[in-house]
Parts: sequence; C-alpha cells; structure tokens
Amino acid sequence: LSLEDAYQQIKLADSVLKSDLGPPLSYFYKGIINGMVKNYNTAIQDYNMAISLEPGLVLAYLNRAMISYELEEHNYFEQKYRSAVQISWGKDNSSPDDNSMASPDFGDAMVDLNKVIELDPGLAFAYYNRAHIKNRLKDYHGAIQDYTKAIEQQEDFAEAYYNRGLTYIYLEDTKQACRDLSRAGELGLKRAYVVINKYCK
Repeated sequence: LSLEDAYQQIKLADSVLKSDLGPPLSYFYKGIINGMVKNYNTAIQDYNMAISLEPGLVLAYLNRAMISYELEEHNYFEQKYRSAVQISWGKDNSSPDDNSMASPDFGDAMVDLNKVIELDPGLAFAYYNRAHIKNRLKDYHGAIQDYTKAIEQQEDFAEAYYNRGLTYIYLEDTKQACRDLSRAGELGLKRAYVVINKYCK
C-alpha cells in the first residue's frame, strides 16, 4: 500500500468505529493497515484494542505476534548497524566487536502464538510462525517439531516442508532434508529445487 492508500483505509475503519457497527474488527483492520506501512507500535495498539473488545479474536493474536516479531527484528538490526563509520589512515582505531548487545526479545510474539494455538489448535500458520521464531532463537529441534505440527494440520503446506528441510540441513540430516525439499518442490515451491541441486546428490 502507498501511504495515501493506507490513510484512506484507516479513515474507512475509523468511520466504522464511529458508527458502532463492529469495533473489534475495525481495530483489527486498522492493525493490518498500520502493519503494512510499518507503523508497528500503532498496529500493536490497534490489535490490543481489538483483543480487549473481543478476547477470542484469534487472528488478532496471530497478527500481533508477527508485528511484535518484526518490531523486535527492526529494533535489533537498527541498534546493531547504527554505529558511525570511521575512516582512519594507517592506524586501526576500531574497537573490538561488542558482544554485549542484547538479543531480540521475542517473548511477546511467543506468548501470542501460544495463545493462538490454545484458541485454535488446528491453525497451521500458528505453528509455522512459532517454528520460524524458534529457528531465529536457535531452537532447531523445537522448530522442527512445530513445522511438523503445521504439516499435520495442513498436508500441502509447501513452505513448512521447505523450512523444515532447511532446518534439517543445518542439523546435517540431509536424508530428511532432501525428503522435505522434494515434497516442497512437488507442491509447487520451485526454489526447493535449487537447494536440492546443492545438497541432494
């Protein structure tokens, strides 16, 4: 969306709010629009309002989880790469790598995804998104378990096979990896064949 389109859509949602026709869904819709234009904090506030008005609104938890994840990633990389570039002539004034920088905190996203699974255990994308975060946290075995749960809920979930295959490659289990990548390719995910050509002889 362009910023102008987003503004028009938010005006539309606000008009529905004023008419009392459906405040929870209006806030939910505003959360989607604000998320699309990377107004992360505003999107989270919108989802908070939607959930406070309708605590069983599963997709509001799911979307809030992913916005929280994106916000943490954004803040982490902004902090990591914001240091100034220094140019020196003949002398290295660089400081050693700062390993003290805190890792992103995906706690809020994980709480929301756990809530989604509690409310709707059959929603494959909740397991898939939680697996993605577990991979980011280097919990590879936990990620594989969640990709497997996503596939159990939706047997044709090509991206879940693909990402589980990549995780198996990282764990050096190429037999399982190639099986998953092959299935992802059969389901139409063409980029799986690039990885197969590299790892599956």
